[in-house]
Amino acid sequence: MKRQFVVLLMLFVAGSIYAQDLNRELFNSGWKFALHDQDGAQEPGYDDSNWESVILPHDASIGGEFNHDSSTGGNGWLPFQEGWYRKTFTIKEVEWGKKVFIDFDGVYRDAKVWINGELLGRNLNGYLGFEYDLTPYIKYGEDNVIAVHYDNRVKETSRWYTGEGIYRDVWLKIVNPVYVALDGTYVTTPFVTDELARVTVETEVVNASGKPGNVEIRTELIDPEGKTAAQARAIVYLKYSVNHTFHQEFEVNSPELWDTDNPNLYYAKTTVLFDGTPQDEYVTRFGIRDIQLTPDKGLLLNGKKVFAQGGDMHHDIGCIGTAALKSGYRYRLQMLKDMGCNSLRLSHNPHAPVLLDLCDEMGILVIAEAYDKWTSQYYGGEISFRDAWKDDMEKFLKRDRNHPSIYL
Repeated sequence: MKRQFVVLLMLFVAGSIYAQDLNRELFNSGWKFALHDQDGAQEPGYDDSNWESVILPHDASIGGEFNHDSSTGGNGWLPFQEGWYRKTFTIKEVEWGKKVFIDFDGVYRDAKVWINGELLGRNLNGYLGFEYDLTPYIKYGEDNVIAVHYDNRVKETSRWYTGEGIYRDVWLKIVNPVYVALDGTYVTTPFVTDELARVTVETEVVNASGKPGNVEIRTELIDPEGKTAAQARAIVYLKYSVNHTFHQEFEVNSPELWDTDNPNLYYAKTTVLFDGTPQDEYVTRFGIRDIQLTPDKGLLLNGKKVFAQGGDMHHDIGCIGTAALKSGYRYRLQMLKDMGCNSLRLSHNPHAPVLLDLCDEMGILVIAEAYDKWTSQYYGGEISFRDAWKDDMEKFLKRDRNHPSIYL
């Protein structure tokens, strides 16, 4: 396939800085790390006392030895390795009956994850996040062990320096059994003027309670000053193990629009109730804006012509490597802003969510890419592009569809 066949999807949507379950917390500290294969490291009783203690995000390659014989110029002559991560943690007994998930923003590459010795799954694409349900295997009030093995020994899965290991954030999420699905909100602004904006919020709710009941959602739109701009509620009767997507429409008077000079951001706060009992709270930060690409006027942002000025940006932070550190990204983006940059092409793969969050906050337009090549690349030649692209594109679009900064 020709490289120019890469699909860039036009998103005429309002965007969210992030969609965040308020029952989710960073899970980055307390990890142990060891390079190479460690026989039996997936077992909870394995002795990792002599492993290195690390805080995520962590690039396991950047500190390696430069070697022209075993590496490539595209990878900066740094090593292609495999390694292990382990973390011991406890879930309080009071949380029994809730759902427990672990969310990885990205592991490069070919990640396998175990909980208490049980294999949860394998993820080949190191540029996209993934979630696993830990609930069936959790020992409440006792030690639990997460083990992650990555394998980056296949060379040239990218034409650039990839880094390796758990190089993005990890989250632990504990929710009641009626909750908003992963990346389950979708905010659009189909009509925008200086006087009035129409905002549409779609919310996917999961009922894993084991019983039918009335599911209610209450959504409040909060403006950049923290005031309520609009609110709505909806209710539906759901059977067990049924997902339902709520559709709500709002009108916001005198909206504060998002643009490159004034990146105003709103919040959509969604509360989920089951038979009247609160279950989940989920916040989506978004921007109200209208973007068009026209054949005669070019790029229009809120009806005004914009010249997109900028260049490409890869996912590493120079000598720091690919560890997705918000402070490092902010420093780089501010330098680009100071040079007059207002637009970036994020080459050539899905980037860390924290970077897109910053582009939303700082008013930088984004061209987001999914692929650079096909089967020989992110999947290491182990599965065909034909078998993988659809699931990965769905993850990519659902994860990033709400960012106001993304226009291609």
